Amino acid sequence: MDTAARAAYHADMDRQLLTPREVDVLLRYPAGRTLRLAKAGRILCIRLPDGEIRIDEADLETLLGAGAGKGPRHD
Repeated sequence: MDTAARAAYHADMDRQLLTPREVDVLLRYPAGRTLRLAKAGRILCIRLPDGEIRIDEADLETLLGAGAGKGPRHD
């Protein structure tokens, strides 16, 4: 593995993956909303081999940044 590939691998390993429940708490969503949104394809998620869902913290920050300045949404 060359140096660039090794750096990219370690960068991926440093990613913070959140459970749907952790995202619910962070965003003050009702329990289960993040999981429903992920299953519906409304937010980016990572499916683990056992079927569990995780949300990359960086993707969440990007999503929140993209919505900055917009009015309230009601899903």
